[in-house]
Amino acid sequence: MTALNVMTRNGLYRAHVQAMVQAVTQKTGCVAIILAFDGACRCDAFAIDAGHVAVIEDVTQPMRIEAVYGTSFLVTLERVMQ
Repeated sequence: MTALNVMTRNGLYRAHVQAMVQAVTQKTGCVAIILAFDGACRCDAFAIDAGHVAVIEDVTQPMRIEAVYGTSFLVTLERVMQ
């Protein structure tokens, strides 16, 4: 079992965490963090090997993310309007 705790600054960002059990198309306008703990995944044109992390600081176009094998997680951070 893997537990993942994500904390953000209150009132500034909203975090969403999901296990990659099927392909996801990530929308624009957020930060995306892809964690490939004990598996690998593919994000559009590049692969993320087991044990690696990818950080996309500004998703500017929709991107397709899918697990190849094992457990991967997608964490998105969206700015909350004040």
